Amino acid sequence: MHLIISREDFLHHHWQKHPVLLKKAISDFINPISPEELEKLVKDNSLESQLIQKRHGKCQLGYQAFNGCASLGKRNWSLKVEAINHWHRAAEEFLSLFRVFPDWVKEALTVSFSVSGGGLGPQTRPSDVLVIQGMGRSRWRVGDRGASPIHDGQNDFAESIINEELSAGDMLYIPKGFPHESMSSEAAMSYCLNFWTDNSLRMIRNWTESLSDENHRGIEYSPSPDLLLREDP
Repeated sequence: MHLIISREDFLHHHWQKHPVLLKKAISDFINPISPEELEKLVKDNSLESQLIQKRHGKCQLGYQAFNGCASLGKRNWSLKVEAINHWHRAAEEFLSLFRVFPDWVKEALTVSFSVSGGGLGPQTRPSDVLVIQGMGRSRWRVGDRGASPIHDGQNDFAESIINEELSAGDMLYIPKGFPHESMSSEAAMSYCLNFWTDNSLRMIRNWTESLSDENHRGIEYSPSPDLLLREDP
């Protein structure tokens, strides 16, 4: 897989400015994780996840423990799992496509598996969001930043500036503050990266975590067998 967008053009024209849909932004796309692997990871390791079910036309968070996909039926639900790259090697390697962004502004990779009619309800994130479509197809709507505030899917937005169906390898960028929602027309997977660039404590935490990456060995100190006592340690 390769990211085949113009990174300079993206940063100059869209980054923290305007939403943009980039069709076939990733060539030869391969899903880093399958629905079966995701289900097994969540069940075996009790990963942090959210079950989103659509009832009466509204997306609602389910608070029961996830016991597998079989009991949920084939319509109107979505499973959202955070930090999947901490548990799955291929998901971690997938993040290497996005090294154009500094490590310390990137959050962990979130993956959503949706069946037909499932998806993410209307929401406005306090961060920039990069959505990469995996298997299947999902329709994403993005509203204008001036739309009414949305809180966890309790409100809708009427006008959309992007209303497109995404297929494997498509990438959607949504700057902070733009309302958005998604709905899948078939079994589908979406991968989301959030970017936090306005909170110094969050950025410092992410930066220090990035230093522990295997590519950053840090400073190696030699042994000190002749260490002396000092008045001020």
